[in-house]
Amino acid sequence: MLVFQYKIDILGMEMWDANLVQQICRFKRKSLETALGLNVVSGYQIYTLQELEENVDFPTLYQGAKYTIVIDKSTQC
Repeated sequence: MLVFQYKIDILGMEMWDANLVQQICRFKRKSLETALGLNVVSGYQIYTLQELEENVDFPTLYQGAKYTIVIDKSTQC
């Protein structure tokens, strides 16, 4: 089984907050799983069982603030 690793970025945060990243990703879990399949977010990385064919963005409104989860396929490790 292959696992693919990509850099995850969240636009709209003033500074990186790992706890907030986890909360936003949990909030968008269904959308992330629909697009990526099973995945795990850890730090600045997201691990998936599917290789990305294109960049993906997930706009979201979390606790009244606008964020966008960005996963760039070129950041695959």
